[in-house]
Amino acid sequence: PLDNLAASLARVDKYDQDVSNLLGQFSEFKDFALPDFIVPLKTNLQNKISDLLLDDLKAQKNELLQELFLEKELAIGKGEQEQIRKLSLKIQTEHERKGPKKLTVDQCERILQKTVLNSWYYLTEKKKKVLEKAVFDLGLKSFSQEKYLEAQKCFSMIKFWDSNIFYLSMMLDLVNWKLGKQDDALQGLIDFQAAEPSDRYGLINLGLMFRFKKNRLQEKRFLIMAGLELERLHGYYSCTKIYEEAELLYETRQVVEALSLYKSIAEEVDNVAIWRKIGTIYLNRDDLTQAIHAFKQALRINPRSKKIQISLRKIHDRLIENTDEACRLNQFPMAAEQIELALQVARLPGTLKQAAQIYKILNNHKRSFELLQENKEKVRKKEERLSEQARQELIGKGKQHLQAKEYNPAIRYFQEAFHIKPDKDTFMFLASIYKGLNRQHALHDLLRRWKIFTTRQRRLKEE
Repeated sequence: PLDNLAASLARVDKYDQDVSNLLGQFSEFKDFALPDFIVPLKTNLQNKISDLLLDDLKAQKNELLQELFLEKELAIGKGEQEQIRKLSLKIQTEHERKGPKKLTVDQCERILQKTVLNSWYYLTEKKKKVLEKAVFDLGLKSFSQEKYLEAQKCFSMIKFWDSNIFYLSMMLDLVNWKLGKQDDALQGLIDFQAAEPSDRYGLINLGLMFRFKKNRLQEKRFLIMAGLELERLHGYYSCTKIYEEAELLYETRQVVEALSLYKSIAEEVDNVAIWRKIGTIYLNRDDLTQAIHAFKQALRINPRSKKIQISLRKIHDRLIENTDEACRLNQFPMAAEQIELALQVARLPGTLKQAAQIYKILNNHKRSFELLQENKEKVRKKEERLSEQARQELIGKGKQHLQAKEYNPAIRYFQEAFHIKPDKDTFMFLASIYKGLNRQHALHDLLRRWKIFTTRQRRLKEE
């Protein structure tokens, strides 16, 4: 009867054995359910944290060397030979000491505990944004090791940084519970659950708090709600376990179930591999709109990924094939729909031009004109890039000849570069050569051209 009453309070349409099954999965819980670590799911983030902490170590080394040099200078001034010898040895040792090229997770944690937690007020906002996730993970680890004061220090610090880590407030409530502030912790978690009514961690931990307070009805109420959430996640609450289950389902070709789990993870964890898997599933199902969205999310996280770029290019090419087929069948509205999707993937000059032609046939002259103008601008920018690349190559050759004191070829290359685009550096190179060779006529002509260019630029700026 109590189980059914709790289910009624939870507004869950289940009774008797079904309710018992929902509750059964929490019978062995002796402590709170903790969210996953953030950093291990993001290799790029781990590398960023490592690089940032290595920079700090190098800065500390430089500061130490400066202090040692200053002490040595003072010792030299006082004529303290023994102190000079000791300090010289220390400086040499410090110079020769080589730090690691990359930090392991354990090394990062030790440095965070030693350095960052004790000098966080020196950190820039940019560093805080990178390190906040590592500090949160450190708090989770401290909590799991029952070092609740250390955990509180981590979570309180990143709260002071105005961090938007989702489970931060929940973890502070759990720490408060462990430190004896149970009423505050319970109210905090009730507020969290009210704001996030379907969050599985909030529901599980709220149910467990009521269990520890011997409130059986409220315990069952929230654990029933949590059990219902876990049903759609195949009984798992940990992102790592959900991911493993999704991978197993994907490998056994249970794609619909796998997709549902991948999407659940993607709502919580911004991870390239997960978005790529979602994109691949949608691509294989020929749902190109959803595939584009997923691969673009992956590319947002890792803009340099060649694999993601190739996948998007394949989608673009398939959409162009669909567009060509629709045009062949005189189905121009369908062609417009397909090419608009292709433009979402890549706004290539050829695609823009083809889209403009389709809209012209559909008598949508405004859209056709917009696309042609965009295409014209892209072509102009491409020509500019190629022109700038050629200009830089000419300047490079000019410098080589100038270094070899081959002045005539140097002048030729600098003149060609100056003709493509006048700039101060090229102007100075030419002026210096003409002055050195006493070519007054060439120098006056150069000054005349430079004056015309700067006057024109000033007028354009004023306009």
